[in-house]
Amino acid sequence: MKIANVAIVGFLILSLTMPQVFAESQVKNCKLGGCTEAELAAFLDFPLIISTDNDSYSAGDAIKISGILQQNITPGYQVALMVISPIGNVVSIAQISPDSNNEFTSIIQSGDGGLWKESGTYTIEAKYNNMEADATFDFDSGIIKSAPSIAAQATIEDEENITVVVDGEIFSVKYSIENGTVTAAYIDVETKSLIIVINSLNDGVITLTLPNSLITSDEYGYFILVDGEEADNYDESSTSSSTTLTVPFNAGTEEIEIIGSWVVPEFGAIAGLVLAVAIISIIVLSTKTKLNIIPKI
Repeated sequence: MKIANVAIVGFLILSLTMPQVFAESQVKNCKLGGCTEAELAAFLDFPLIISTDNDSYSAGDAIKISGILQQNITPGYQVALMVISPIGNVVSIAQISPDSNNEFTSIIQSGDGGLWKESGTYTIEAKYNNMEADATFDFDSGIIKSAPSIAAQATIEDEENITVVVDGEIFSVKYSIENGTVTAAYIDVETKSLIIVINSLNDGVITLTLPNSLITSDEYGYFILVDGEEADNYDESSTSSSTTLTVPFNAGTEEIEIIGSWVVPEFGAIAGLVLAVAIISIIVLSTKTKLNIIPKI
């Protein structure tokens, strides 16, 4: 009995420390009846095992995910695969039906930027019926991060204000942040959004007071993205001149995008004044022309 217990403990330790491919070979060996009684008992503790064809990948590489179920498959059930980035974003989802040998394979194409912009350790989570398993791989996105270089930039005046300059117009955005620092901010005229770039080593929260002269929303409020994912747990309050947003973020968050229904015009107030004068001039000229062409009685 002691020998059997030692064998089980030994197999469990090996299963946790051995490479994933070797663990899968153990599963196949047990399914063919090649396990000892002690190994079979330990094998039952790993009903689902997954692995990748490599330990690391670069942007654009194809990632082959293989797995095996040690129990009989359940008709109608598929293996659900989810790939999660180092900052917690889901970058890929797949569903595969096991074959007659209870094995499955899926090839996922890694991206170049977008959701795959983070370098680091990615996690694959697999679920089948009530079984779960996971595996990891290293990914190099090839992206060297730098501060944005665009016309509407921001400078940090002090700990509580950011000055956003849009085509010569200056706007002050009051803010406070916990467990992070604001490194840049800018207006994206095309998407009608204010983008805040931050560094965050821990979970935290940022509070921003947005002047209506810079950005406003419609009756449905602002739409907020945190690293590209929709945020639904923020607080919003408004006055006649501004809106205050309180947005929580996770460790590793880099970008908070606040999308409204209107942002300060790309060419500023001076251009707006010039346009207004031009329109008035056209109206006046049109009126005079009409008077000149009226025949005299």
